[in-house]
Order: sequence, then C-alpha cells, then structure tokens
Amino acid sequence: FFNDTATTEIYTEQIVGSVRCVQETGTWGECLVLNPNEPHAYLEGDCVESQANSNNVIRAGLTPKFKDKDTLLSSLTYEMKDPSVIKPILLTQDDQDEFSVQLYKPYYWEFQVIVIKVQESKQTSPFKISYPQVGIIISGEGKSYWKNSNKQSKGELNLKKGVTFFIGADVEHYFEAGNKGIEIYICTSHSLQ
Repeated sequence: FFNDTATTEIYTEQIVGSVRCVQETGTWGECLVLNPNEPHAYLEGDCVESQANSNNVIRAGLTPKFKDKDTLLSSLTYEMKDPSVIKPILLTQDDQDEFSVQLYKPYYWEFQVIVIKVQESKQTSPFKISYPQVGIIISGEGKSYWKNSNKQSKGELNLKKGVTFFIGADVEHYFEAGNKGIEIYICTSHSLQ
C-alpha cells in the first residue's frame, strides 16, 4: 500500500540459472499484491506492508546471514508475471468531506487494509468490525474512543504518528483528529461489513 513512490523488486529464478529482476514502481494509493513464495525486496519510499501469518523468511544472499539455497529454490513458483495492482474501494465519505474510509481488498481472505483519513478537528462516525484489527498512525494526531459490545467498558487512546494499536472484534470505536488531521491504516481479516 503505497503512501509515496515506493519500489519493490521481484526476483525470479529462470531456467538458464540467471536471476531476472522486475522492478515495480508504485504510485500513491496503489496496492501491490504478491502471491505466496514470490521473493521480493522493498527498496525505497514509504509503504505499509500487510501479510498473512508466515514463518517462511528465506534469506537469498543479500545479507551476510545464513543463505538457505535449497529451501529457496524449492519454494519458488518459477512463474514470470507481473504482480497484481489493486485500487482502493471508497466505503465512506461524508457530505462535508470531514473523513473518508477506503478499503484495499486483495483476493486473499487473510487480510485487508482500511485507510481512514480525518480532517482537522473532525471525527468519524462510530463503527465496528467483526474481527480483530491492528492499526498504525501514518500522519497527524488525535484520539481513538471505544466501547465494547456490552457497553460496560470504554476508553480512549491518544494517537500520534507512529503509534500502533489493537482493537478487539466487535468493539465500537471512532477516531477524532487533532488540529492537523490524521491518517490511519488498519489491517484486519475477512470482509468489512
């Protein structure tokens, strides 16, 4: 999910034994979707990476750490194709343009990313998602307010750039921006309802 110009390189072993390097330069607002077992390297720029749970990091020789060549070669798909690029789906934008909610929904059920932008001193409508969520503040500052489904527990969290947070399933919450606005990326699984 590119915030600024970012570059990803995808390495694919070819039959002749050479390594082909495909460079994909993203533009702001695009999402690059890579299939499992696709070696890649992030080179420069700002991006948010979201992925399914995995314990299969395989070193390919770009660092002085152990290089597991046999595992690397056995895990490659050997397909020569460009990665999928998806655009966001606008879910909500209020009439006064005070906030917007966009959904980046790849074809994998394990994850999706929600981008929330709130204008200065404004707030979102309350919402809840049926699955746990992990978020990060990309820019700005503000507050998050929540209450659980039985309405017995509620709270607030001060937010600023770099803060990460967890929101449990079925917890109603909303975001309020400070005097600079706020941009929030939230990763969750399944469909946003």
